[in-house]
Amino acid sequence: MSDEDNEDEAEDYWRIPIHQYLDKGILPADVKEARKLESKAAMYSLRDGILYRRSFLGPLMRCLSRTEGRKILHDIHSGDADNHSERRSLAVKAKMQGYYWISMDENSKNVDKQCARCQLFARKIKAPATELNSVIIPCPFVK
Repeated sequence: MSDEDNEDEAEDYWRIPIHQYLDKGILPADVKEARKLESKAAMYSLRDGILYRRSFLGPLMRCLSRTEGRKILHDIHSGDADNHSERRSLAVKAKMQGYYWISMDENSKNVDKQCARCQLFARKIKAPATELNSVIIPCPFVK
């Protein structure tokens, strides 16, 4: 098993307790953890065995694993639409399409950094090529 698979399993662990609570009503033994889970589960819904997160103004967002999320971001960024959106707008577009996972923002930064075309046509930093030299005027208001 590779390191990415271990990361995916660790990243997907957040869905398991919420899914079990909504499906079977199973709570952790610790009272504090049970309260946290109950309050967190209020934002989620379970339909046909699939976990969804409620959004404020949009549709229900399907909860994905990290690898599924990366594939979705790659498809939005350089798929059929060939949009090449930047970091924040890429994550927002994924949410508007109805997807959600914990590391959305971090993954959208990585997709933007790894795209060769985005790096080639990115905004250039407007800095001088050499150091600026200051010119000293001994008497600025003398004619």
